[in-house]
Amino acid sequence: MALLALVLAGVWLWQKRTPAATPVTAGRPTHRSPDSLKLVEVVAHPLPTFDIDRLVETQVATIPATEKRQAAALRQFRELCRRFWTAETQTEYLTDQAQAGKAGDLFADQALVVRGTWRDWNKAAVYGFAFGPKMKDQFDRMSQVAGSQQHVLDRLPSQLAGRKFLTDKELVARGTDIQDLMRGLRPVSPVTGRPYQAVVLKAHL
Repeated sequence: MALLALVLAGVWLWQKRTPAATPVTAGRPTHRSPDSLKLVEVVAHPLPTFDIDRLVETQVATIPATEKRQAAALRQFRELCRRFWTAETQTEYLTDQAQAGKAGDLFADQALVVRGTWRDWNKAAVYGFAFGPKMKDQFDRMSQVAGSQQHVLDRLPSQLAGRKFLTDKELVARGTDIQDLMRGLRPVSPVTGRPYQAVVLKAHL
């Protein structure tokens, strides 16, 4: 009994000298500043939409009837045109905004979105197509424009400061080539309403 009393006394003395742990309340909400609950307004700059179906039908109307008789080829061509004009109109809108000095803070993000639209074209354009002469010519033009426009979208955001893109030889050359290639698809841009410009070769005599 004396031994048991001694043990109990030791336990009591140890508990008295040990500070109680501070209880932790689970799920206690952290203090937030009133400012963190304010809604912040962000100005959005959505890309405009265009009448892609009309653009496709206008382009298909230029294909000779003999080539349209190949149902599979015509279906493939329509789909390629749809993907092309979806990406091309968005690209022309962005590049025209840059040319006019109206590129906003979201320009780089918008360029990334349009690059994603071009990827839809890329996925379809890798297949082999049995197109007639007219379809093949237009497909080749669209392919060249697609390659150049994607390169322009990659580089243009970094060239906006100081409007450096206006004197960048590569971007200027690509822009000229794109204009010339587009003239073989339709005479006037559906985005700007301006005619596509032909490349003028000057002969030095």
